[in-house]
Amino acid sequence: MGTPSQPVAIGSTTLPERSPGLLVYLCGVGTTALVVVLVQALNASGFNAMGLYANGILPVGAILVGVLSGLGYAIGSRVLNVKLSKSFVWWMIATGVADWFALQYFEYASILEQYHASPAALGFFDYLTETATSMSFSRAGSSSAGAALGKAGYLFKGLELGGFAIGTMVPSWTLFAMPYCRRCRLYLKADSVAGVYSAATHAEVMKLDRMSMKKPARTAALAAAQAEVQQRAAQVLAQIERAPLAEVRAALHGLGAAPSRKDKPAAQVTFAVKKCPRCDSHHVVATLNTYAVNGKIATGKVATVDKTEGFSEPPAASISV
Repeated sequence: MGTPSQPVAIGSTTLPERSPGLLVYLCGVGTTALVVVLVQALNASGFNAMGLYANGILPVGAILVGVLSGLGYAIGSRVLNVKLSKSFVWWMIATGVADWFALQYFEYASILEQYHASPAALGFFDYLTETATSMSFSRAGSSSAGAALGKAGYLFKGLELGGFAIGTMVPSWTLFAMPYCRRCRLYLKADSVAGVYSAATHAEVMKLDRMSMKKPARTAALAAAQAEVQQRAAQVLAQIERAPLAEVRAALHGLGAAPSRKDKPAAQVTFAVKKCPRCDSHHVVATLNTYAVNGKIATGKVATVDKTEGFSEPPAASISV
C-alpha cells in the first residue's frame, strides 16, 4: 500500500525508498480496534462519546475519537522511520470512513443483542436512518433533550462521519512537518540549540513606562531589541547557509552560552539543529522569541535552513523566511 518505491543512490548502492506499507497500516488498524472497544464500553455506561458537539455544530467527540484511532498510523510511521505518502493519506481517510460505519454497526449489533431482536426486525441502514432523524440536542447542565432534528439529523451524522475521518489524520499531520533524511530513510533527531541575544534584558524593558498607558519607550526598546537580534541572526544564517554540518555546529557554538534566567534577554533568536542519525543531513530552524508590550511572550519563525534532500553530494541550503 502506498506509492511504489523509488530507487535512492547511497554511494555505489541503490536501495528502494521506504513507502508506507502493510505494517504501518496494521498499526492504525490496531489502535482503531482498541478505540472501538473503548467507545462500546462508554456507550454501555450511557456516555455517547461520538455524540459530543461544541456549539451544536462542531463534532468534537467524533474528532477526538478519530484522533485516538489514527494514533497507530503516526506511531507506526515514526517508529519504523517511514515517510507517509499522499496516496497513503487517502487510504487513511477511506479507512476512517469504513471505521465510522464499523462503530455504528457494533452499536447496532449491541442493541439487537440487548433486545434479543433479529436483523429482520431492524436493518442496519434502517438503524442509521432512525439514529439520524431522532437526534436531538440538550443545553449544557440540562437533563431534558430537545426536539428531534428529523431530516436535519443527516447533516449532523455527516459532520460526525467527516470529523471522525479527518481526526484519524491529525496525528500523522504532525509527522509531515518533521524533517526527514530521504538518503538514509530516517527522521532527523535533535542535535544542538544555540542563540543570539539582545543586550537589553526583559527586566530593563519592563521598567519603562510603568505609569504610561501607551508605553512608547517600552515599544521602542522592544523593537530595537528585536531588530538587533534579527540582524545578527541574518549574519549567522548567511554563514551557515551552505556550510557542512561541522561548520554549522562550530558557528553556533561560537555564539556563546545563554544568559542566566535572571538576565533573560528582551529578544533572542534561537537556532535549533536536527541531524540525521547516520549522515550529515541536517535541518536548522531559527525562531524569534520576544515579548509584547504587556510582557506576554511572543514567538515567530525567522528562517529555515534545510539540507536533507541531497543524495550523493552535500545539498545546498534552502532558506524560507
